Amino acid sequence: MNARPIYHGHDVPRYDERLYKAIRRYGLPPRAPRAWRDEPDFQAWDRLGHMQPSGGIYWQCYLHEALLEAGIDQCQDLSTITILDKRWHFGRDHWNFAPGRIEYQVRRGLKGQNYIVVIEFEVFRNVRHHADPAPGSLAAYADHGITIAPHIQGLVWGGEVSRRIRANFAGGIFGAPAIKVMKVYDFPGALRYMGKPPCSGRSVFPSKAGGYRRRSWPDMSLTLHHLLLSHLHPFRWPDLTFASGEGSAVLARAKRLWRDFKPAATHPTDHRWPMQAGLVRRPGG
Repeated sequence: MNARPIYHGHDVPRYDERLYKAIRRYGLPPRAPRAWRDEPDFQAWDRLGHMQPSGGIYWQCYLHEALLEAGIDQCQDLSTITILDKRWHFGRDHWNFAPGRIEYQVRRGLKGQNYIVVIEFEVFRNVRHHADPAPGSLAAYADHGITIAPHIQGLVWGGEVSRRIRANFAGGIFGAPAIKVMKVYDFPGALRYMGKPPCSGRSVFPSKAGGYRRRSWPDMSLTLHHLLLSHLHPFRWPDLTFASGEGSAVLARAKRLWRDFKPAATHPTDHRWPMQAGLVRRPGG
């Protein structure tokens, strides 16, 4: 394997600070853990909250161990997979996240494949989401605000992602392909890439060479951070992870490990990635 990393991870302290400021300014969302008022990353290694800055990092610890136990890291055709479908998108002003519908479509589309995937989110700063107008409206469309784009990121192995499979998904905005598959040459980096919280957004611009370019939007507004937190705080990373084929046993094993063990390195809101530090049994487990 090529040792060059494909993804180093997000800036945990910066994201923790942005969430903290959003909560201080707009309040803690109803039914969110009270401890998050002072520390959004509180016990992220245990809760694995999708919106917690370190939640995805610690979920990766369990996935890493389960994948190694199953020998998936040694599969010669192990690849990352990204799935885009603009029909999953919605606007900031009309929240319409439907994880069950996304999972159903992916399971149908990838039937017969070995995979383990998560649902992630992209926020497009300068792309408005246009929906069908309300009945009786004379407008050409309904403007639902900034586009929020759920999509799939994960690992696939042991089979070819054919044209028939790709045809099950509509692709992203501006002609982005429905499925992108890349051979894994950095296993830890590939795992880090499938556990990214919505800590920043993207801007999209036309390219002089044709097509479009994306640029990171690290200073996503506190109102958007709070909106995402308000809707997504009930979800944990295992809730938005699903699998099939050989991946099903891997996911089940990862969930058992989460029940019985905790990461050996638990360092919330710093840059140390605990994935390769291993696991230790929980007290009384």
